[in-house]
Amino acid sequence: MVRFAIGSKTAGSIAYPSARCGVTALRPAFGAVGRTGVLSLSESLDKLGPLCTSAVDCAIVLDVIWCKDPDDLSSRKIFLDDSFSVDITKLTIGYIEEAEMEVVDVLRSKGVKMVPFKLNYTIESVQGILNFTMDVDMLAHFDTWQRSGQDDEFEAQDQWPTELRWARVIPAVDYIQSQRARGKLTQEVKEGFTVHAFMEMLLIGKRFVSADKNQVLLLIKKTTGQFVQRRNAKHSAIL
Repeated sequence: MVRFAIGSKTAGSIAYPSARCGVTALRPAFGAVGRTGVLSLSESLDKLGPLCTSAVDCAIVLDVIWCKDPDDLSSRKIFLDDSFSVDITKLTIGYIEEAEMEVVDVLRSKGVKMVPFKLNYTIESVQGILNFTMDVDMLAHFDTWQRSGQDDEFEAQDQWPTELRWARVIPAVDYIQSQRARGKLTQEVKEGFTVHAFMEMLLIGKRFVSADKNQVLLLIKKTTGQFVQRRNAKHSAIL
């Protein structure tokens, strides 16, 4: 029907739809793609990325859409090498304990160095950080909508209206503390990268078994949204 589409992700709206529909998607780092003209839910979490028929198409589309957006102050210019000129035999890819070993074996057979990997961090309240950040950001975006009482007209009252009303009473001190913890988590994730990227298991479909550790990794990626890149290009990855 279409060759590609652009999705927006706050907490999973690129990875989950692509997995369910059997297409390939790429969720870039926060700020890699400008969001002007997009209906945003969370100003500090939302990312835009392509949904395509293949990884090659994702690379082509991303090469066109990522840029510094003058109307989106969170966007930034990120410099990357040509995706099609990367020598995969020089990459070191980590895989977590729950990763699909079939995929690991395929990559290893292509010459990629595959190593066991584990993220080390001290923050225990990753889910709480994500909830606080998303709900407060979302309420700031829909503040007028709620204050004017339009949320009373929303059909599913037990969903977004309730979530936004809860966000209205979050103490400022608790929100500040959550953002401090978020900053610490981001820094720990940056420092913990000893590989170019790491593989995980997506918790969708009957083929996959739910794992608490993997769920934490998904939360970390949503919460930090970081593109980890050092100037010497020895350690870089999209979270």
